[in-house]
Amino acid sequence: MISLRTIKNAKFETIKCIICDANDAELIYRGMGENGFEVHECICKQCGFVYLNPRWDEDTYLQFYETTYDKYWRKNVPDIPPERNGTSYYLLYQRWMKYFPDFKPSYILDIGCGNGKKLAYIMQQFDAKYFGIEPSIASKPDIVNKGIHFIANDVNSDWDEDLENKFDFIIMRRTLEHFLNPIKVLTKARNVISDNGLLYIAVPDALCKSNTLIGHNFTIVHPYFFSEYSLNNLLQKCGFEIVKIVNGNKSVNNELFVFAKLANNKISQINYRTEDYEKTKSVFSTILKAELSLKMKTKRFIKIVRMSIVRFKKMFHLKPIFQKKHQLLKED
Repeated sequence: MISLRTIKNAKFETIKCIICDANDAELIYRGMGENGFEVHECICKQCGFVYLNPRWDEDTYLQFYETTYDKYWRKNVPDIPPERNGTSYYLLYQRWMKYFPDFKPSYILDIGCGNGKKLAYIMQQFDAKYFGIEPSIASKPDIVNKGIHFIANDVNSDWDEDLENKFDFIIMRRTLEHFLNPIKVLTKARNVISDNGLLYIAVPDALCKSNTLIGHNFTIVHPYFFSEYSLNNLLQKCGFEIVKIVNGNKSVNNELFVFAKLANNKISQINYRTEDYEKTKSVFSTILKAELSLKMKTKRFIKIVRMSIVRFKKMFHLKPIFQKKHQLLKED
């Protein structure tokens, strides 16, 4: 097994639930998460929202994303055709065309655009002006070279000033779960989205029963783990209303996605349900029981050994001994 990884001079903080403001969290897992970083996964007993507590503080996360994130989460990225890559924007575009074929935005903002490669796929399909926000310093030259207007590297900065009602389409694919303060980010998004604009959010689906939690969804870079209920509550709290929501499925990486628009009136009071806590805990308990069994521990160990062998082979520029055939992506 790989040992628990730590970040030098990392500082931790404890928080309460950002959705219902309760300070009533129950620890559901403490141990090794993705890439060997220790995680403390909790669930709010009032509304069922899952989040890390304690977690790194803002300065630790910002430093990690600027200098270290790429090393662990963007290493050895395979060159897979977009239509066969579950992390590409191929699916985003297909969903856009399926549910809103007449939607023709002029200004598109991608919050957390990486090196711009995924957004470049959309650029090939649709003519508009494109903008991006990305914390990785190393990614900025690639973003600019692709013709994307780079706005900021810190989503919590004042990047939204002078951009009121600027963007017709705002994309947050697999980024909302990374933010320490999603409410602050969504508030900024609300300020800069046009009156008839759409917000697209895709996140790992906490209630997808085909999830792999340990070593994948339990990860230090995801302070939050959204379900259909918690995402809806958060969007309502920030002045958005959902136009379309689709639960995750195994064929597309268990991805929950929504299209949302500005709500006519910001909801001042949301009725949180304890049954959401009970359902979420039940799903997690079932998955964790299976994953903590000896059989699954052995499988994870074998997977780590296999990955280590592949990395060793690549160091010497030899052909990988394990190859995966990428299938065409399909959605129900």
